[in-house]
Amino acid sequence: MNGWCGESVSVLYSGFALLDGLPLPIAVFLLVLVGGLLAVSLLLRVWLRVKMQEALKGVSVRYPGEEFLLEGSANFFGAKLPGMGRLRGNGMIVLTWRRLVFRMALPERWVEIPLERVMGVEQRRVFMGKSHGGPLLVVKFLNEEGEEDTCAWAVKDVAEWARRLEGLRRQSRSTRL
Repeated sequence: MNGWCGESVSVLYSGFALLDGLPLPIAVFLLVLVGGLLAVSLLLRVWLRVKMQEALKGVSVRYPGEEFLLEGSANFFGAKLPGMGRLRGNGMIVLTWRRLVFRMALPERWVEIPLERVMGVEQRRVFMGKSHGGPLLVVKFLNEEGEEDTCAWAVKDVAEWARRLEGLRRQSRSTRL
């Protein structure tokens, strides 16, 4: 068969083995679809990066003058007590000399844990039945009502976050005694 509908893709796209033998309109549709999905993916990544930078700037504005000891993107895995509860989301996490702060990008939510309220730091693979394939930073603390609560995040270099947070927690406790 000759013509637009009858031409085989193998004539025009011999390098694409997966498209070999497909009618040209279907092959063009698939290429446009894949290209569109890649473009949307790229736009979402750029948009998310902008949201993360806005979140980091929000932490700087909310806590002016506090030195960031560690900072990075994080995936919040929720809290044990109601409030943030099972809400998950991406954002920026920051450790200062005084507190651990997480600002979720969307919806905008804040988790602030003063270091003197931190009771323990762990690395776990699962938190409240959820995992992501690597260790999670799990922080046990006393919330504003004085109740014991626990939050977890997926962060890059969990061991470094746990080590620094635990060190600051111990230092904070010793200066209060």
